[in-house]
Order: sequence, then structure tokens, then C-alpha cells
Amino acid sequence: MGCLALAGERDEAGHLFERLAGRTNDLGLFSEQVDPRDGAALGNFPQAFSHIGLINAAGGLGDLDAGHRELPPGPGRRIPWDSGA
Repeated sequence: MGCLALAGERDEAGHLFERLAGRTNDLGLFSEQVDPRDGAALGNFPQAFSHIGLINAAGGLGDLDAGHRELPPGPGRRIPWDSGA
């Protein structure tokens, strides 16, 4: 979703985000897999990675909507408030 948004496909990224967010169970957790026929949750419930991905996507889409269009900091790039220490 984040890559789609950064590539200028904000609407498609938002649509995909909404579809994915709608796949949580009653506790807001994602299963490892989703049955493509009926949307049933399959497998175990991971504790972090899939949930962190959705949180990061939400933040990226929010930043994009707020007018922040730069890539996030990566190796060799500094966050403005980073002292470099």
C-alpha cells in the first residue's frame, strides 16, 4: 500500500487499505491467511508483523493526505531532529 501511494496511486492504495482493514476478526487481529472464496480467517494469528504493516500503511497514507510527499528516512538519510549521535 505504501509503495502504491508513493507511486502516485493514492486511490488504489486507500482502497486496498480499506479492504485489508476489513479483514480483521472481532478483536481486530489478522489471521495468517484469508480464504479467497469467502473471506474466512485461516491459520494462526501473528502477533506483530501484519499488524505493524497496516499501522505503517495508515501512517504513510495519512502523511500523504497531509501533503508530506517525501520518502521516509532510510539508510544514510537523517530525520530532521536526529542529532547524528
